[in-house]
Amino acid sequence: MVQTAIKGSFVQRLIVSSGINAVVTFFFFFKEALFIFHKYSLLI
Repeated sequence: MVQTAIKGSFVQRLIVSSGINAVVTFFFFFKEALFIFHKYSLLI
């Protein structure tokens, strides 16, 4: 009973941490894309 509760919380934590990682990665790529787009728009 206790083991399944620990397992569930572990899975929940894994999902939350991977979600945060995904958001951070997406934000980083979005920032890079905006920077590159801005640079190219200045060149044109």
